[in-house]
Amino acid sequence: MSWAAYPSSYFRLKPLADGVFAALSTDSRWATSNAGFVNLGDRTLVFDSFASPQAAQELRLAAEQETGHRADRTGLKDLAPNYPGSAGTGRQRV
Repeated sequence: MSWAAYPSSYFRLKPLADGVFAALSTDSRWATSNAGFVNLGDRTLVFDSFASPQAAQELRLAAEQETGHRADRTGLKDLAPNYPGSAGTGRQRV
């Protein structure tokens, strides 16, 4: 698959499968890791979000553009209530 056309100074989007995108870092100062998103049909899962608010915002906008879904915020406690360290368990991961 070819690169998705999304202009970002922090990452390039690489489609991996239908609705699955990798955001590969191009700026080692503000996007120090790779990230991505998955179109789940009725919503979009964004994973990782880089090291700066600016790079994270561009990732969110790219996800909205590619999937057509508005990005909402969900905490770990909502996604995995029994995961150690989430607010749903009463335990904290150290």
